[in-house]
Amino acid sequence: PATHNLNLASKPMDYFIVAIAITLFTIYLKRKYLFYRKQTVIRNEQLQRVAITLVDQNEQLQKQREEIKAINEDLEGMIIDHTNGIEIKNKELAEYAFINAHKLRGPLSRIMGLTSLMENDPDNYHPSEVLQIKNLAKEMDNVVRKINDVLN
Repeated sequence: PATHNLNLASKPMDYFIVAIAITLFTIYLKRKYLFYRKQTVIRNEQLQRVAITLVDQNEQLQKQREEIKAINEDLEGMIIDHTNGIEIKNKELAEYAFINAHKLRGPLSRIMGLTSLMENDPDNYHPSEVLQIKNLAKEMDNVVRKINDVLN
């Protein structure tokens, strides 16, 4: 029969060593837990600061977007007003040119009529002078016609 020698004095020492190992391991785990918990708190604080910064930036962007929208609306109004003003000025200019073209047309027609009469009376009027007056009247007539063409 095999006899087992149990050393009763070594058992408490074995338990003591195991207890110390478990205690040290528990302390190690607690320190690791506290370290990661502290890191988590630091990261959460960083994330909160980033979130606050992002909220501030978002508010600034919203304000800028509203300002840009207001500026665009003002510009659209200014463009519409300016366009209306240009249209009114163009109408006034067209009316002015039309009136002036017609005011020129009457005296020009009379000049052209007089040159025809002068051509028929070569004794009193020199033909080259009459031709010169007639050519000038035709040039003026062409200018008036161009004005009318532009207006129409």
